[in-house]
Amino acid sequence: GMRTTGNASLDNFRADLAPAQANGALATTYTFESPQRPDGQLDNVWSEQGGNFKVANVSGNNVAQGNGSDNLATLNGVSQANVVVQAQIKSLANGQVIALAARYNGPGMTNNYQAILYNSNGTARASIYRNVNGTWTLISADVAIGPVAGVIGSTLRFEVVGSSQKLFMGNSL
Repeated sequence: GMRTTGNASLDNFRADLAPAQANGALATTYTFESPQRPDGQLDNVWSEQGGNFKVANVSGNNVAQGNGSDNLATLNGVSQANVVVQAQIKSLANGQVIALAARYNGPGMTNNYQAILYNSNGTARASIYRNVNGTWTLISADVAIGPVAGVIGSTLRFEVVGSSQKLFMGNSL
């Protein structure tokens, strides 16, 4: 799944089984460019678990953009323990969050793992959290990545396999 706070936006969302299949036949990249619903909301392959997303045009490109204070959407019909989830960062203003969710069990924002990228006064920071019954626990270091401008257009990737969770920005762990 994907999560934003405020109107942070992302594109090219992809979820794969982990380890990823050699031919990629089980994966689909969601570009948000295909015909969307007339009301500007996400296609019906998504379920909004909290908040709201809209499809917005950012610099001539349709993206999934948060449309509430805290937004979480998951792909319908996906229930896998071992996954690779990724998306391209399109916008991330100060104080905003973009996260990728795995092992979602709900309801709402609860019972899942999230790889979180956030803007702290112009510095991109990343961490991994687990939520169990509404309690968030930091399960990785909170790491400074660098200037936010340097992550826009980059791919955030979250690999969850067995007891391992890995967060990548581009190809860097």
